[in-house]
Amino acid sequence: MFYILIIAFFTALGAPTLSYSEIEKVVIKWKPGFCSEACLVDLERRLNTISDIAEIKFQGAQNQVTIRWKPNKRFNYNTIDRTMRYVGVNIHEIFVTIRGTITHTSKEVMIQSIGDDTTFTILSPITIKPGDAAVEKNIQSHKLKLDTRNQLAEAEEANKIVKIEGPLFEPERSPPLYMIAERVTIPPSWKKSRGR
Repeated sequence: MFYILIIAFFTALGAPTLSYSEIEKVVIKWKPGFCSEACLVDLERRLNTISDIAEIKFQGAQNQVTIRWKPNKRFNYNTIDRTMRYVGVNIHEIFVTIRGTITHTSKEVMIQSIGDDTTFTILSPITIKPGDAAVEKNIQSHKLKLDTRNQLAEAEEANKIVKIEGPLFEPERSPPLYMIAERVTIPPSWKKSRGR
């Protein structure tokens, strides 16, 4: 009873409550014309055989499917890829939304999904300087920006839960899994208000 009252108290204050949606969303896209109505039916049936998937929503007109991943289940790109290829659909792009904690080495910054501990190495979108050329499939073109690295380092130091959204970079080469951080959300720090 006491635990329930504590949660209710912090919820009323607008404080974040515990959440168990680690890999919140997976959006898979394929090229137009590659999956007919019959293909979509077969693809849905096949994807439903993957035990780690909680929910599937097709947007056939947009050539994509949105997947909700089960809590505490490690993300596995290869299982999805094999299942889709069995139906004859190649993954064109795959986007993920992840909530997790930040860790780093001297060279890389990673987000570790809460609960299942799936680790994604974080990259930045391509930025091209005048006179330079960027190779889209070259991982060096997606080197993590210094300001993003510093922002994530601060979140790591404060033990904050970070949400990152973006596409996976060449996931067929995994492991390791690389994701391009198109959007990073870090909750603000709580500040104690002084009593009068």
